[in-house]
Amino acid sequence: MKKFFLTLIVLFITISGFSQSIFISEINYTASNPGVELTGVGETNLAGWNLSFYLGTNRKEDFTLPLTQTLDNNILWIPVVNMPDGHPKGAGVALINNNGEVVEFLFSYGTNPFEAKDGLAEGYFSENVGSTTGENSIQRVLDPLTNKPIGWTIAPPTQGNPTSQKSLSVTKDQIEDFNVYPNPARNGKISISTKNSLDKNVVIYSILGSVVYNKTVRPNEVINVQNLSTGLYLVQVEEDEKVSVRKLLIN
Repeated sequence: MKKFFLTLIVLFITISGFSQSIFISEINYTASNPGVELTGVGETNLAGWNLSFYLGTNRKEDFTLPLTQTLDNNILWIPVVNMPDGHPKGAGVALINNNGEVVEFLFSYGTNPFEAKDGLAEGYFSENVGSTTGENSIQRVLDPLTNKPIGWTIAPPTQGNPTSQKSLSVTKDQIEDFNVYPNPARNGKISISTKNSLDKNVVIYSILGSVVYNKTVRPNEVINVQNLSTGLYLVQVEEDEKVSVRKLLIN
């Protein structure tokens, strides 16, 4: 139990500590419009920033793309026609700020992450964000309560627009007296209460953004979550065209 709570504390520190003003929010390398999307604040000028692309086969920099654009309402889609693709050991992309610092170094569609051997991200280890095929891209999942990145998911491309996983961030606290209990859940069962005695659509998301429960429940109905592993989840409830979200801890 102590180990679990230590892990949870580290998770919260990681989430709350993600303070980059700009980050990679989408990677599209298999669909018809390959590129990288950046998300940040307002209309930040990216002059002096770079995207550095790496090959997993030799762990060396393939090419660097200098940035001169400005974020458009927090979002910037950057087409990359020569995006590395199809290499058996994957590829990586590093975001470098205007001070030459590595903001993040991401790895996809390969066997194992790697350490960059040269280039702008030399000495940095890549973070594995998964892989995709066809007309899908790899997209950030944002915590709907803090709007901070917490993981990655696969979804249809949204280049130039906020990813589909951001929609929950504007739907919190609409339902009066909304409560999820017991929280933490210890016996595999939870209940949901609101001011109104109405049917509710309940969707539970894992910390990585995947749906693990989706059902319409009656007032006072007990929800069985015994099949869910211990950890942190997000509970979204829709009632009478209003939506609220709460964090749920399962012990």
